Amino acid sequence: MTLLMCLLLMAFYFLPSLVAWSRRCTAGAGIVIVNLFLGWTFIGWVVALAWAASGKTRASAPLETIAGMPSMDTMPRILKSNR
Repeated sequence: MTLLMCLLLMAFYFLPSLVAWSRRCTAGAGIVIVNLFLGWTFIGWVVALAWAASGKTRASAPLETIAGMPSMDTMPRILKSNR
């Protein structure tokens, strides 16, 4: 039970870093540093969370590069070329 509680507390402490990672923030390293060193102060934790929630994000890779399949944007061109 104490291990579970410790993991939950650590996840909550690093919530700003997790938000930055999931949003693919461009300033992810800075957010992690602020969270790591100033997160123990409530103000530092709130600043890191606000930064992670409002920071710029990287563009996602197009679907065709991820799955090797055409995206919905290129589908009409493919259908026209097959006729």
